[in-house]
Amino acid sequence: MPTSAPDPKFHGIWIADDGVRYVVKTKDKMYDIMAYDRENTSSEHLKGYFSVIKGATFMNLTNADKPNSSYLIFRVEFKDEDNIKLTEMSEDIKDKFTSPDALRDYIEKNMNNPTFHKASVPPTLLQRE
Repeated sequence: MPTSAPDPKFHGIWIADDGVRYVVKTKDKMYDIMAYDRENTSSEHLKGYFSVIKGATFMNLTNADKPNSSYLIFRVEFKDEDNIKLTEMSEDIKDKFTSPDALRDYIEKNMNNPTFHKASVPPTLLQRE
């Protein structure tokens, strides 16, 4: 669950190092994100929020157009106001969480475990356009 309301300073256009363009707005107390591929030929509608756990920031994202789709979890490092590093967390989590508190506890216990980070995917760097 979000630990704070969306911050308007993250609104705008962000470009990933792989060329994907993210347009970020706020809707219904969450971030509303449109992701466009490098060629601008396809898009994906996402929604998400930030949570802070033991001083570390995580972003939880899901497909906004598919109800009940799974969340992807990213560890977020703010390099400065125009640069963000996202590290995807493992998809190999076998546990099923019945509450936001259960997920929070799991992340808190595993956030510094190297196997919790998705090693096969390098971190994504975002830069404000």
